[in-house]
Amino acid sequence: MTDPIFRLIKNTNTIDEAYDIFNGTERVGFIYLRWNLIYAKYPDADGLVVYSEYAKGYNPRVATQRDYYLRHALFNILQYMKGEHILPHKATGVQYTVES
Repeated sequence: MTDPIFRLIKNTNTIDEAYDIFNGTERVGFIYLRWNLIYAKYPDADGLVVYSEYAKGYNPRVATQRDYYLRHALFNILQYMKGEHILPHKATGVQYTVES
């Protein structure tokens, strides 16, 4: 089975970033990013926290920083979807697209 390419649909127009995460048409997660707080939940905003990070110095306007944290959050959602143990800091192969 190949890993999915997640669709991230931004659900806020404020400085905070919040995304509903989809695998095809199925909602599989939620990610919230704000200056120093990043977390992901499975399978939606009311679900289980599968990734949480205090990111001192995080600036959401720096694309490489946003990408780093999105990939780690998505990797943990993917691991949880597969029923596997969550492995910290092993997220380089996760793929995604962002929609507004």
